Amino acid sequence: MAFAEVGLYWDFENVGIGAGFSMADLAALLTRVRGYGRLHESRLYYDSCKASSEGFLSKHRELVERLGVTLVDCPTSDKKEAIDKKIIVDCLVWALGRSSRLQPACVVLMSSDGDFAHMLSRLEQHGVRTIVIGRSAVLRTVCHTALTLREACSGADAKAGGEEGGGTEGGVAGDASGSGDHAPAAVPAASGTKRKRCGGSGAAAAAAASDAAATFGSSTRGTSM
Repeated sequence: MAFAEVGLYWDFENVGIGAGFSMADLAALLTRVRGYGRLHESRLYYDSCKASSEGFLSKHRELVERLGVTLVDCPTSDKKEAIDKKIIVDCLVWALGRSSRLQPACVVLMSSDGDFAHMLSRLEQHGVRTIVIGRSAVLRTVCHTALTLREACSGADAKAGGEEGGGTEGGVAGDASGSGDHAPAAVPAASGTKRKRCGGSGAAAAAAASDAAATFGSSTRGTSM
């Protein structure tokens, strides 16, 4: 079978990092992501209107880009959900495009925003493996594997489903996500246990996910799990 292609989508405003987060941590994170397949796309979504984004990127922008991460500026001065909408559209277009060609795909979502739950559920229905790096209990129940940011940067094994972590993790902001795993065929599996199903999402995520899925519906119908 074909090796999986991986897309990384980082909601930078939602998964925070501590002052001690280094380029070594970022390199370790990307190494972890590459363990799921060939990293085809990696995008970091930030808000240039917020000091939290510019603080890190002003120091490391060049090195981040050298590591192959595409920076996507999503100013929220006019629209509150600008980042969410861009992530949903970019993720679904990339993943469902591969699903339509029967190319195994894996989406790694770095976010703790429960509004992405519907998108992850739709991706699973099209045979796309989903990994969440974040602390959302809602996302943990609808993805295949969940990791804390510390685990993702350190290479540690994912915790069994239902376990939780938290607090400050050195230079990495604390996460409170448990972990679970339920791997589809032809995609490398991380450790963990099967996750429970859970529905529900924000209105914006549901609307964008449904629109994008409909675009590819006719070509991807045969790839549903």
